[in-house]
Amino acid sequence: MAKTDPPFTHDYLEHLQRNADTLRARAGAGPDGPLDAFALAAVFGARIEYLPVEVDPSDFSGMVITRGGRPVIVLNRSMSPERRNITLLEELCHLHYGHPVEEWDGQGRQHTNAVESEAYQTGAAALLPAVVVAKAVYKNRGAADVAREYGVSMELFEMRVKVLGLWRHYQGRNAA
Repeated sequence: MAKTDPPFTHDYLEHLQRNADTLRARAGAGPDGPLDAFALAAVFGARIEYLPVEVDPSDFSGMVITRGGRPVIVLNRSMSPERRNITLLEELCHLHYGHPVEEWDGQGRQHTNAVESEAYQTGAAALLPAVVVAKAVYKNRGAADVAREYGVSMELFEMRVKVLGLWRHYQGRNAA
């Protein structure tokens, strides 16, 4: 399963949103306001570092490692701020779920597709809670405005619309 491949079961969507809500609460974010991913990283005690060289974002976005027992999240500086937000949230979700993180050995690590999907989808739900997406769709709020307010890309907003089963309504309102 790829990071953005719906459909998910109702129970799985609830699992994702419940964990996203826990992360939002840890960051001191309300149920429907924007979430500061960097503030959440501080709650986890995670240090943020950037790759020292330019790398194409399609080759590397981010990873979480430990150094001296402390989590370190390495991000690609070449990414847009919106992509950086979801990448940081995805890496924090690996910590939240207790996914394996090893001491840095220069090689990095790879998670399974299911683990990556769980971390990515939870991060997306933390950045754009279901209630925010549903209100935006049903109140015909501009997707670009919502994406800008919440620090995410239009692609992430539309992915959340699809995952939540609101795509047909979203398309219908844009066609009107």
